[in-house]
Amino acid sequence: MSYFLFGSFDSIRDKHCLEDVKSYGKQNDVYVWFDDEITFYREIATMCAEQHSCGTVRFALTSFRQKYNSSDLLFPYDKYTNAEFFQDQSRVSFCRCCRSNLDILWDCLRKLMELAAPSCLEIFVVEGYDDVFQRKPCTFDEMKEDLLAQIETGFVDSSIYQIHP
Repeated sequence: MSYFLFGSFDSIRDKHCLEDVKSYGKQNDVYVWFDDEITFYREIATMCAEQHSCGTVRFALTSFRQKYNSSDLLFPYDKYTNAEFFQDQSRVSFCRCCRSNLDILWDCLRKLMELAAPSCLEIFVVEGYDDVFQRKPCTFDEMKEDLLAQIETGFVDSSIYQIHP
């Protein structure tokens, strides 16, 4: 199964900021798709509608390596060898690789928040299609820590992070 990272927000300063977000993402090998551009997995729109997502602007994030899902953005498995993951025979190196991998994602999400300046932002993390999500009202930093802890275990719950900017 593939993981997807997508969401919605309620407003944008101006339409040009969406192009700025996409351009910033591409510099970091992250594709940011908005609304009708999200053609690779139409169920994203369905999940947003079913969950009564807060915003009218939908987005999805994928990577250069996996253009049609978000697994590469979340998990570091294709970027490091087992020797790098477990060089000290503990999970310390693995956790460091996870954190390093996610730093690119955090940076792109921060840029989205900075440029679009939403008052309402929801970020969905899901494996395949799901209709049962755990809603998690939180700050951006709380989302980062929660998601990192899950990724370090190798299993991620279907969640909707309701970010309070």
